[in-house]
Parts: sequence; structure tokens; C-alpha cells
Amino acid sequence: MATLPNTAKVTKTPKVHFLGQLLKEIGDKNKILILALLLEKEELSVGEIQRTLKFTQSKTSNQLKVLKLAGIVTVSEFENFKMHRISKPYLPFVKSLLALVDNLPE
Repeated sequence: MATLPNTAKVTKTPKVHFLGQLLKEIGDKNKILILALLLEKEELSVGEIQRTLKFTQSKTSNQLKVLKLAGIVTVSEFENFKMHRISKPYLPFVKSLLALVDNLPE
């Protein structure tokens, strides 16, 4: 059986605080749906995300704004479009998180 770390030590680490904040930022089904879509398609505009998920433009933009401010999603310009993708540093985290969701019981 694995030994659990000392709780007092774990709760004081910056990484635990950071993970808590990160989970708080994405702790909403709409943001998770956007991340799943971006993981599948790699890069999409607001309009493409909006149409695929059947969200309003405002809802899509607001959800993306939070993900961008958290650094989870990056934006690049392509012609007249802003293209959104999962930030490279967060790609393994998002893949792992969504794999966990896939394995949850119905």
C-alpha cells in the first residue's frame, strides 16, 4: 500500500495551491467541453467552437477568456481569425484530466 505524504507538508506547497486554482478555473462543464473540443481539433476559432457546442458567442468568448487568463488556452492570429488552442505546458494535464472523465462510470 502506498504511503500518503504528510498532510501538513503537502498543503503548504505552492504546487498544491496552484493545482487548486487551476482546477477551480476549469471546474465548469462548459470549459471542460471547450477543452475536449480543442484537444480533439487542436485549433479552432470562437465561431467554430460556438457552432460545434451550440453555445452563444458571448458564452463562448467568456469561457475562453477565463481559460486564456489562466494560461490554459493560447490564441494566435490567422488572417482575420483568432485561433484558440490548448497551451503546450497544459496539454498533458488536459489529456490526463479528460482520460479520467472517459473512465468514470455513467
